[in-house]
Amino acid sequence: MPPPGINTDGVSAGAIRSFLQGLETAFPEKHKDMTTQEACVEFVVPQTEEKQCAYIDVMRDQNGSDDVRPATVFVSHAWRYKIVDVLTTLLEFAEEEESKHGRKTHFWFDLFMNNQHQNVTANLPQEWWSTTFKDSIASIGKVLLVLTPWNNPVPLTRAWCLWEIFCSISQPEVELEIRLPKGERGQLRQALAQNFDVVTDALVDVQAEKAEAWKAEDRDMIFGAIRASVGFPALDEAVKNQMRQWCLQAALSFVDELEQSGETETQLYGLLCGQVGAVLDQFGEHERAIELHMKDLGVALAHGHEHSQDTGVTYVNLSEAHRSNGDYEQAAECGAKALAIFRATVGDEHPLTAKAYANIGSAAAEAGDAETGVTCCQRAVDILVGTLGEDHRDTACALQTLGFAHDNNGDTSKAVALYERAIRAGCRALGEEHPLVAQSYNSLGTVLLEGKQYADAIECFNKALAIFLVTVGEEHPSTAMAVGNLGNAYDERGDFARAVEYYERDLAIKRAVLGDAHPDIGLALANLGTTLVKQGHGARGVGMVEEAVAVFMGTLGPEHPFTVATERNLGIARGCAARIAAEQGGDGLGVGIGKFGGVVRMGGWLKKRGGRHKGFRTRFFRLTDTALTYCKSSRDGDIPRGHIPLEHITAVDVEGRDLRVSVPGRIYIMQCVEGKSSLTLEDWSHAITTAMEEAK
Repeated sequence: MPPPGINTDGVSAGAIRSFLQGLETAFPEKHKDMTTQEACVEFVVPQTEEKQCAYIDVMRDQNGSDDVRPATVFVSHAWRYKIVDVLTTLLEFAEEEESKHGRKTHFWFDLFMNNQHQNVTANLPQEWWSTTFKDSIASIGKVLLVLTPWNNPVPLTRAWCLWEIFCSISQPEVELEIRLPKGERGQLRQALAQNFDVVTDALVDVQAEKAEAWKAEDRDMIFGAIRASVGFPALDEAVKNQMRQWCLQAALSFVDELEQSGETETQLYGLLCGQVGAVLDQFGEHERAIELHMKDLGVALAHGHEHSQDTGVTYVNLSEAHRSNGDYEQAAECGAKALAIFRATVGDEHPLTAKAYANIGSAAAEAGDAETGVTCCQRAVDILVGTLGEDHRDTACALQTLGFAHDNNGDTSKAVALYERAIRAGCRALGEEHPLVAQSYNSLGTVLLEGKQYADAIECFNKALAIFLVTVGEEHPSTAMAVGNLGNAYDERGDFARAVEYYERDLAIKRAVLGDAHPDIGLALANLGTTLVKQGHGARGVGMVEEAVAVFMGTLGPEHPFTVATERNLGIARGCAARIAAEQGGDGLGVGIGKFGGVVRMGGWLKKRGGRHKGFRTRFFRLTDTALTYCKSSRDGDIPRGHIPLEHITAVDVEGRDLRVSVPGRIYIMQCVEGKSSLTLEDWSHAITTAMEEAK
């Protein structure tokens, strides 16, 4: 006989109220403390014993057919919960659904639906769990997870609940909603305002292989289904990702609630805005992060706290968000305000003061002021080593920032040494599996890749990826960064098949995290598309680059350098694909295609002056058959910060230490970078002049 199906009827909110009233009448003294298991044994079983039926049959007899209809919500809960907490949460949900959407809710709740006189899951084959059970959840369409307590959620330790969560999030047609009992929302809100990371850590401590169930046979069968399908690591990761997203959405909802109630000048509101802003910055939503940090700052200023340490911390957060968003002037300005506050309140030799120096230094390094960048970052390291010691997370962060400053200044050897030192400090302070350690591995890999040390770079990126997967999950910008860097490394090494594999994964993660309308989606599409053309899939690759142009148009506008560069590259990709298709009768292999500027003739590091009265900044230059382009790194996927079409160049000459490339209204000035390239300025001058002549 085939395994039994699941009765997908559900009960109404009215039927649940009647059940609660009956429970209170039967147990006036203890009903509020009874678990679902106790309610089953002491209330449900006695009322269904004569007929040996499910409690839903009693409800039909008592309440009529209106209270029993096809379920619209599958309830996931733990039997050790207090039954009153669970059912009142369902009633709150049903009330919201009716008031907001005008629709009635019918709940599939196993206490009512299953015959408690039978072991309904006994002797079921393993495939039943991943077919019939999963399909039944899909037919209902929505899973409501009742989560309690927030700081040690029982469902994340129960095999049934974990499997129910997975059955929902692994099916796109199923919606998962997570609810806390109303009494716990205030506790969670307060905790999030104090330390978002601590709350998140509590909510993502998922280890499915250690989960329990009331019945050992249920646990064994669910575990068998897990092993036969996704496996425990994948299940853990999927649930962790879901909990992280829920935690962020909960925090945002608390901010919205306080705004709607007019409580925007309270300390709680400011704290929540600051915490959520920091998390949004980590997720790449820099503009929203800046908006929330400004609200936090507004609360502080409204209370006359413009010179307090907390306000200094808010300026630090704003500085980091502005830097991530590419506004280095604002980042430096906020860092300077933080520095002034900290020097006045805690003195020159304090970790907070060091943090402000690091903010100023990193912003300066990004803006091309190498001297200020290195000086401020070194000051931050000196303060932290002196106050906190080498083996502290803040010291590891500062070492990472100083390494970045030296890397931008063209001093590769110092950058490598500092990144390695940051890794050691981070491992000792935080353990080997921490996002900060992964960031340092990623930075070290980038420098090694610039030096064409492919094997070592790939090893670093793989270490970073492994740590990010454990600590922040698959669907996170940091994970996407490591995946994209692996794509870059394989692309530069000429292993286009592996590069495409990682670029596709990078794109999938970014779409899951950022949606379709974000500049980072355009970057991922451009990387994937141009590599597909090089691999020989011209039509598909050109389509990807076309999509990248559309994304940049919609998010950055037609005049942005990313849009202009990608449009130019689209023309090159189309021409390459068409030419090779004509020659080979296929869609073509674009050998030698430069991602943003034509067929590459020469590449190497030069220091470029940002403009009159501005400092030099190290950039990777490529000379193609159509333009001289410069990027932040040597990776093909790095969109150029600018390009100089050969047709616009009027003169090229070497004067002392300077290579001067003249165009109407401007002279670009470049210098060699010690130790990073064997090419001389004369080599560049000759190559550019030759390319100009051949392009005529």
